[in-house]
Amino acid sequence: MSLIGIIDHKFGNTKSVLNLINYLNVNYKLCKSYKDLNDCSHIILPGIGSFNETMTNLDKLHFIDSLEQNVIEKKKFFLGICVGFQILFSKGLEFGETKGLNWIEGICEKFNSKKKIILPHCGWNKIISYKKIEILKNISSTDEYFYFLHSYMIKFFDDSTDIKFAYTKYGQKFISAVEKNNIFGVQFHPEKSQQNGISVLKAFCSL
Repeated sequence: MSLIGIIDHKFGNTKSVLNLINYLNVNYKLCKSYKDLNDCSHIILPGIGSFNETMTNLDKLHFIDSLEQNVIEKKKFFLGICVGFQILFSKGLEFGETKGLNWIEGICEKFNSKKKIILPHCGWNKIISYKKIEILKNISSTDEYFYFLHSYMIKFFDDSTDIKFAYTKYGQKFISAVEKNNIFGVQFHPEKSQQNGISVLKAFCSL
């Protein structure tokens, strides 16, 4: 039986994600310790805050080594949300340069200020070229909008054959969802995206 682990690293939007998981009526465990990940079949990392804060806190709480063991070695399903998505990549440039989990090659950088856009990118926006990503397959082609809240984005990415991605436009293109084997990430917030968000989390929990 699946057990969904939700990482509580003190900087994530954990409560909202928990509310949606409760709504889906699936088995879950709030993971306050890195040891809790060993009991789970699926792992969700909610994200609010900076790339630097998230990586620092995960390191302090010893989650990074445990994530490597459970996700990379044991191939458990993983979903990173917002900053939890950004740290999947090589490094972030928010408050200096910070090394990410480096599971996918790419850089998290600030939106280009020359594009005359308002930051943060806040509100509903459309995702494009997403049907190849397993957890997005049930999204209707007539309603492709999700809720975003961020000032940093993934611009460069690993384009190897085992990577699938969707993108969004806000002044420029950025990666808004990714799939690499058992690893998934979304820049948007499923827990704030109403029916589409429910569909995404339901699909992930059903893997």
